[in-house]
Amino acid sequence: MAIEITTQSQEQLARQEATVREQQAKGKLERQQIEDKAANEVERKQLIEAETVSSSIASTGHAKAEAKARSQAAQLEGNANVRVARTRADAVKVKEGMAVGLENSKRDQELTHTELIDQLEVEMQKGLSVVESSKFQRIMNAVGKETVVALAKAGPEGQARLLKALGLEGYLITDGTNPINLFNTAKGLTGAMPPARS
Repeated sequence: MAIEITTQSQEQLARQEATVREQQAKGKLERQQIEDKAANEVERKQLIEAETVSSSIASTGHAKAEAKARSQAAQLEGNANVRVARTRADAVKVKEGMAVGLENSKRDQELTHTELIDQLEVEMQKGLSVVESSKFQRIMNAVGKETVVALAKAGPEGQARLLKALGLEGYLITDGTNPINLFNTAKGLTGAMPPARS
């Protein structure tokens, strides 16, 4: 019985020790788990902070890159607009220069044309004057000096008939000694003149 009590007592002591050790092991294990969790949380916190920083850096870098790209795009667009505006201005200058040159050329041609027409008109008038003078000279030569003197001495009606018979209209013949009534002469000349040719 004493042995049994001793055995039971030892068993109980052993159980108590095992329980204590088990409790200590559980405590250590729980403590280790808590410490591991704490370390894990610290590491997790550091990881989250690192991810946040990395995300912030990435976001900032992306925003900077996007802003830089937009700035470069705006600059390129501005340069392109400037080049387009310069090209348009050059085209307008060329167009205006061509218009001015064309206008000047047109004006020069019109001036040359007018000068040629004026020269032709002058030459035609000279030719007509020569023809008229030649005609008058031939008539005078054909009529003779005596007839002209007789005409000068004859009355106005006789002069008109004689000149008409000779085919002369609009001429005034005088010997230079008798005064001429220019008012009546002008009326007679305008009445006898053929209508002007256009």
